[in-house]
Amino acid sequence: MMSYGWLLVLLVVIAILAVFRLLKIQSERAKAQKLLSAWENLGPVLGREEAEIFAVLGAPTFSGMMDFGQQVYQWRAHQVCIELWFKNQICFHDAQRE
Repeated sequence: MMSYGWLLVLLVVIAILAVFRLLKIQSERAKAQKLLSAWENLGPVLGREEAEIFAVLGAPTFSGMMDFGQQVYQWRAHQVCIELWFKNQICFHDAQRE
């Protein structure tokens, strides 16, 4: 007679993995919602200083240097990406609100 214990173990493992994946997705969505909420509360950013924006949005997830001393920062969470460009620590380009 064949034992189906391995099948039960496999189903339990799949169920546990599905629950962890669901929890991870919910966590990612919560981070994205928090970022969007902070972004909406920030209001217009053109002409504002880096420190003022960082205080609301937190540390960027990506930063890079462009030509002529321009700095680009991105904040990413789940499917949300906010990108701002700075020169002399002042925001001069807002890709989201053009």
